[in-house]
Amino acid sequence: MLKYVKAYLEYFPYLSTFATCFLGGAAVEFTMINWTAGQTNFYSTYRQNQVVHNFFKPLEGLEESIEKEYQALREKFPPPTIEERVARFDEMHKKLEEYEQNKKPWKLPEWLTWKK
Repeated sequence: MLKYVKAYLEYFPYLSTFATCFLGGAAVEFTMINWTAGQTNFYSTYRQNQVVHNFFKPLEGLEESIEKEYQALREKFPPPTIEERVARFDEMHKKLEEYEQNKKPWKLPEWLTWKK
């Protein structure tokens, strides 16, 4: 059995490094969750911090903050005026007319047609 594992690892040389790192990370996670120093471990401390952060997250002033960001974006990118919209529409309409006038009839490529 060991002979097959060695042959497999020789065929994929970086697999052993990846497996070692993966198992090492899993061992560290397992230790952080299960190792208790006094009354606490890393996992319970993390959960307590998440609860405190989510429960006491300040929501006051959220609407004002959103409105301020929205106004800043409106100043940076103002909406186009009616004249600009009409001018843009006219440009696009002219380009479409030019395209329609210069459009060539579509033909199948020779390699897709039947030879006579």
